[in-house]
Amino acid sequence: MLSGKYSKDYTLREELDERGRLHTVADYVGDYYRYVLPRDRRGLPLAAALVALCAVALLVPLLAVAPILRVWYVMMPLALAIVPVALLAQWCIRLLTLGEKLTHERRDQIERLAPWSFLAALLAAVSLAGQIVYAATGQGPLHLPTLCATAALLGSGAALFALRHRFATEVIPAETTE
Repeated sequence: MLSGKYSKDYTLREELDERGRLHTVADYVGDYYRYVLPRDRRGLPLAAALVALCAVALLVPLLAVAPILRVWYVMMPLALAIVPVALLAQWCIRLLTLGEKLTHERRDQIERLAPWSFLAALLAAVSLAGQIVYAATGQGPLHLPTLCATAALLGSGAALFALRHRFATEVIPAETTE
């Protein structure tokens, strides 16, 4: 029933339901975590706005039609950026719906902001460099909406990476969790 990284955080017990059937129930016995900063100082609206900006900025070049978007070193990084941006959106939804008391698994999900935001910014930087190389070698003109959207994706990914410390957590002492 419970396997993997978080299996040590649970104990199993058996209990009878109202029909007299025996069921195995998992009880959480691991450490609980809380945010270091209070909810109003964490920057949740800013993080949500930056994730939304990432998603919109990624849609612009993926839906546009321009000769520069047929170049693999411009488009491949943007196509690969779909994964980190989707995971950032999932992170944002999860963050907005979580309470103040977190389990080990939920804390680990919150800490995934840093790698996904860094990867989104890195892929945007590679695509931006590809666009500059494309224009500098005389292959064709820059596509201004794609250039602006890629710069916005780079900026919002970097800003989310800079915000990662606002979502730091700490262990709740055992005597206050009961």
